[in-house]
Amino acid sequence: HHKICSKKDLLDSFKRMALVVDKQNKDDPYYQPMGADIENDIAFNTACLLVFEGRNQPSGYTEPILHTMREKKKKSIT
Repeated sequence: HHKICSKKDLLDSFKRMALVVDKQNKDDPYYQPMGADIENDIAFNTACLLVFEGRNQPSGYTEPILHTMREKKKKSIT
């Protein structure tokens, strides 16, 4: 949006950081790693949606994105 970096650059950084976060949380039995299938990971995709679509939400209200992705996660568990 501000032309500081490209969308690809930002996504590449997100992917690298997801692996760092996975490593930081490796001892947490409840943590679900993102790196194994990052393209389909709901948490990773939620973060991307918030960054790339958040500014398009009415009044900057991100709850619709979060609600939709929470529902998707719940359905993937059952």
